[in-house]
Amino acid sequence: MEKLFTSLQREEYKKAAKKTKDINECRRLCSLLSYDEGVEVPTISKVLQLAESIIYRYIKEFKDNKKTKNEDRGGSSSHLSEEQTEELKTHLSEKTYLYVKDIVKYVESKYEIKYSISGMSCWLKQHGFCYKKPATVPGKMDPEKQKEFQDKYEKLKQELKDTEVILFMDGVHPAHQSQAVGGWIPKTEKRHLPTTAKQPRLHFMGALSVVENNVITEEFSVINTDSIVQFLKTVETSYSKKSKIYIICDNAAYHKSALVKEYLENSIIELVYLPGYSPNLNPIERLWKLMRENTTYNRYYEKFSDFSEAIRNFFITDREKLQKLIAARISDKFHLFAPTLISL
Repeated sequence: MEKLFTSLQREEYKKAAKKTKDINECRRLCSLLSYDEGVEVPTISKVLQLAESIIYRYIKEFKDNKKTKNEDRGGSSSHLSEEQTEELKTHLSEKTYLYVKDIVKYVESKYEIKYSISGMSCWLKQHGFCYKKPATVPGKMDPEKQKEFQDKYEKLKQELKDTEVILFMDGVHPAHQSQAVGGWIPKTEKRHLPTTAKQPRLHFMGALSVVENNVITEEFSVINTDSIVQFLKTVETSYSKKSKIYIICDNAAYHKSALVKEYLENSIIELVYLPGYSPNLNPIERLWKLMRENTTYNRYYEKFSDFSEAIRNFFITDREKLQKLIAARISDKFHLFAPTLISL
């Protein structure tokens, strides 16, 4: 059997076969390398699960044209000039299309150049575009006010005395309902998560110390002005040795009620309010996510009592595990949004 490669070429193509991310290119190279080693075509066909005719074609194309790579499918080689390519990239950065067919129509209308849908899909991938959902942000979020808060918080941290503490406070209301989230599942399988018909809720207030990796939680039948005052008393009792407690919280009406203000007049607690629509500035939101990851994601509780026990156990039973989770996953390094808004 004739040799296809020199020893230098063999080493080069072996490396290419290992490096390529294109499975078809890898199969082509492996077919050629096996043939070059003297392996019969029927054996190569059986091992690589390729038709013998395909392998013979690979061999002929290499002999005729030294071909080792597959052409991109779907007409992916660009028909646009360099200037048109840059114009289209700019246009696609400013306007988001739901369907490739609409981009094909735009290109044909704008440049009188016709692409197939598969060809345009390849063009998009080659130029750094992919199909994905936009991330959602609160519509009334103000990046400038968020930056002002960050500066204010850093100043507060720097000037904080040993007898003072900063806490982040918020409420959470887990519902007795299964939460389906992505996970690694065999490609050929379809799995299902049972759900509950009714959705009764639990209601917790929490105050988180990022420095101490500690959280105080208290359950209430409902979160209102009275429960906020009760929770502030709990926090004050927990930090009775401190001279000052700064609690950072959102602008919920019950945080600013007359009853809360009256309580704070004779308290060591001072509330510091976040800018509106800024959950990204409150680390305790990440604790609520940890709670869901550990108790409700892809889990089904037939009874509300079992659901309630799981939530309560997360906050109360294993305090050491909770502190380790907080230390590993929660910090006060805020992610400030400078959103690029979608345009259709």
